[in-house]
Amino acid sequence: MSVLGIDIAKRVLHAVGMDERGKIVLRKRLSRHDLMPFLAKLPPVRIGMEACAARTTGRDASAHMATR
Repeated sequence: MSVLGIDIAKRVLHAVGMDERGKIVLRKRLSRHDLMPFLAKLPPVRIGMEACAARTTGRDASAHMATR
């Protein structure tokens, strides 16, 4: 998986992973509580998420990925 897209909603997040060719290789529904443990298990990957609702969640995820 080379890219992980995260759609952020109030209670449920949807993650979609794609390989280098753009083929979907992962679809996962997560609670906000489950996002960070899920990201911690992934190898380094480029993450894209919407900007408006993602400010805090994105900052948390960036900090986590930078510690690797």
